[in-house]
Amino acid sequence: MIETAATPVNPVDPATCSGQIPTSLPAVLGWDLAGTVAHAPAGSGFRTGDRVLAMTVQPGTGVGSMAESLPSTPSSWHMCRTA
Repeated sequence: MIETAATPVNPVDPATCSGQIPTSLPAVLGWDLAGTVAHAPAGSGFRTGDRVLAMTVQPGTGVGSMAESLPSTPSSWHMCRTA
């Protein structure tokens, strides 16, 4: 689980809202985020409390970054630790 600290509006988000990029509904918009790992799955390489930058695979999953917390499923995220 990742607790979101900040997420920008990605240029893809307005295009998704306007229907230019087809998305199955319901969906949460957002691609990028900065946050803190609240729970790290075993074998993920992350620890609870790690600060991370992450990018979702929103079109394929419907799980975007504009939420208070998000599941930290390694198959649906690209994550790296921050300083």
